[in-house]
Amino acid sequence: GNGFLAQHIKFSAMFDESLRSVNPAATLPYWDYTIDAASGRPIYESPVMSAAVFGSMTQPKHVNWGFTYANDKIERAAIPDGRWAQLRAEPSPVAASSPDGADSFVRAPWNLNPSPYVSRFTSKLSQTALPGCAAHLEVLQTTSLGDFLRDVEAKGYGGVPQVLGGVYGCDQLIPMQGKGYLTSEADTKAVCATWETYLKELYRLGLVDFAHDGWTDLLPDDDASAGAWLLVTKARMLQQQAKYAPAATLYERAARLLAADADNEGLLPVLLGSVFCLFNLGQWDESLAVVKRCRSLARLPQEKVEVLVVEGNILVSLCRWDEAVENWERALALAPPEGKEVLTQRILILRSRLFSILGHYRLTGQWAERAAGRGNWKTPVQAMGLNAFASAAGLVGDYHKSGQLADACLDLVRSRGYAFLEIPTLLNRAVVAQGHGDYHMAVGLIREAQALAAAADDSEGTFQAEYMFGDLSRRNRNAKRALEHHRAALGIVETHRLAASERVRALTGIGMDLTVLGRVVEAQTALEETVRLSR
Repeated sequence: GNGFLAQHIKFSAMFDESLRSVNPAATLPYWDYTIDAASGRPIYESPVMSAAVFGSMTQPKHVNWGFTYANDKIERAAIPDGRWAQLRAEPSPVAASSPDGADSFVRAPWNLNPSPYVSRFTSKLSQTALPGCAAHLEVLQTTSLGDFLRDVEAKGYGGVPQVLGGVYGCDQLIPMQGKGYLTSEADTKAVCATWETYLKELYRLGLVDFAHDGWTDLLPDDDASAGAWLLVTKARMLQQQAKYAPAATLYERAARLLAADADNEGLLPVLLGSVFCLFNLGQWDESLAVVKRCRSLARLPQEKVEVLVVEGNILVSLCRWDEAVENWERALALAPPEGKEVLTQRILILRSRLFSILGHYRLTGQWAERAAGRGNWKTPVQAMGLNAFASAAGLVGDYHKSGQLADACLDLVRSRGYAFLEIPTLLNRAVVAQGHGDYHMAVGLIREAQALAAAADDSEGTFQAEYMFGDLSRRNRNAKRALEHHRAALGIVETHRLAASERVRALTGIGMDLTVLGRVVEAQTALEETVRLSR
């Protein structure tokens, strides 16, 4: 687009300045790719792509098709030699344990490459795409600014990313030939050669959703053919669908493969993904055990920060409040300046959760409101803040504000695909409906959340639904039915070993139900147990 030229100049200048801040003698190299275009040689034979300069480009089994699922491990696309050999992609452990299961490396959101290495998927699919002198002359001969800004990207630069980065897995398009969507092998290769361009535009238009469009079925899931990183990709897609149990299993299998290869750098983001899934399954002790493994693997400040924050959230669920707060304070002290704003918002949300569990609802609202004052709700963390604020408003009876916030959050959840927030947001809306006396709507919303929780094997969500059904039943003068729901909620706590705070809530509900039913002795026993646990 019109920003292409200015943006590339700016990014290049920033990178050049960064290099010279480390070593004033360093500067960006210049690659005149018109020389390669004129020579007619494939890019993998260019002197630029050699061990002496930027490292060679590994050959796939069939260079005409490039790297394929059937024949080539995705990790083989790493740089094999020279000073950049086995160069790893920039890690992003915050993304690894993020709710939407984002990839763990600094790549575009439509880039599905799960390899931990900087990758070059060599092939002959795009070898004619490097712009030559004639293309540049044509750009310079344009007579309008609009044509120049369009052509400098399309003709003067277009094709370079495809040739350098390439595409993995063109064999996935072959079935489309048999179904008539692509008419020939040449068509299939032509589509695949520029697939990342199509994928980028489809993603930006919201026409593809990697978690919900059947992508998981395309990926192998046996250890031998998939390897660790394709298992991780599939796990993240399942995580985005809130299918935490199968995702956790895949993360565990990938972690075993990485541990066997002594790939500790790659192991950390995989374990953090596993922690997120186990946490959402209510398996607090298991998730804490995995976090302890992460401690020894975290080397960079941002990695240590992420482990501390995640561990703190688990400690809250285990009622270890002081340890949780200490973790968050250490994380803020360690955090690099560029990541502190987002980190602060996350910790404000987690503090809100802590006070909610403790029953300090005014403080819950204050922390949630502080979190809500940051950001514009377009990221998962910001959406979590919006949901926390909605929940806090409902807890203090401000149903009007809670309803507005919950509706806004649900719109965001469904438009952005934040499946992990759909269940709590539906339950927030149910609280609002209940507060307004609209029990019919409340029941419908709880049932919707309950169905989603069952599909995702989300024990926490299932517990919340049962507990709320119990409260609704008692409000509607059906204490017997309320007791059934609250006992079911307690059974979920015991079966899935949920937090002590959830046991307290379930026992409180049971005690109140028994009181209404006139079963005073049993009620007293349940409520005394509630007091003991609370203290």
